[in-house]
Amino acid sequence: LSVSRPDGSVEEAKFVAWMATTFHATLIDGAGNIHFDRRTNGERTLFTAHSDTVAHRGGPNIIKHDGRFWRACGDVLGADDGAGIALMAHMLYTGVSGYFCLFRSEEVGGAGSKWLADNMPDLLMQFDRAIAFDRAGYYDVITHQAGVRCCSDEFAEALAHQLNKGGTVEFKPSPDGVFTD
Repeated sequence: LSVSRPDGSVEEAKFVAWMATTFHATLIDGAGNIHFDRRTNGERTLFTAHSDTVAHRGGPNIIKHDGRFWRACGDVLGADDGAGIALMAHMLYTGVSGYFCLFRSEEVGGAGSKWLADNMPDLLMQFDRAIAFDRAGYYDVITHQAGVRCCSDEFAEALAHQLNKGGTVEFKPSPDGVFTD
């Protein structure tokens, strides 16, 4: 969250290079999406986040805490999708099994995920579910995006139940997804 990474910026390029080398990417595809195949027992879950942030400029954020919230002075904080990247990095670091993809150019129309869908359908057929760490809200497990169902209520309930284990946050299903939630 300390650095804004607009699509195509030097800051995004440096960050993507760091992710790829730190966590040993298994593939960088034609859109620049970074893949980490950590399946050990045929897991069929795809975890995603995206590298770019909505920001007016690239570079360090001046971050202040107002007693309740963290805020970036003069620009957006970058939790979209810095929070998702933090989750993904933690999962990679701790050895969680699965397939992870860090999409590029999502804040400019979902170009990275669209490229993957158009050019690597055989890869996507290997998964039963995709969990995108990209949500504006705090507690939502999205069941609909732009009014179209993207997962069953049963799956959303089961995922919320798993996310709520041992935590103080109460995740719940929500039909209020926007674009790539």
